Amino acid sequence: MLLGGATIGLKLAIEAKRLYVDKLLERKNVVACGVGFKESEGQISDEPCVIVGVSKKVPKAQLTPDDLVPILYELWASVCLVQVH
Repeated sequence: MLLGGATIGLKLAIEAKRLYVDKLLERKNVVACGVGFKESEGQISDEPCVIVGVSKKVPKAQLTPDDLVPILYELWASVCLVQVH
């Protein structure tokens, strides 16, 4: 069960996904959008985030500003990119 800040973080991630899913799916390589917990180097944390599935992770330099996946600062929601196979 999530407590305190984690519950608030999960609610923020859910709201951010609801507000931004259509805009995120318009971006190059983005194929999915959901809510879960941040993963880094194979470790899943207890930090809620908007999970953005991409067909292929590419360096930022190869994307236009319109195709970059933003950090959702407006709602203080974290974003986690995962490559979908």
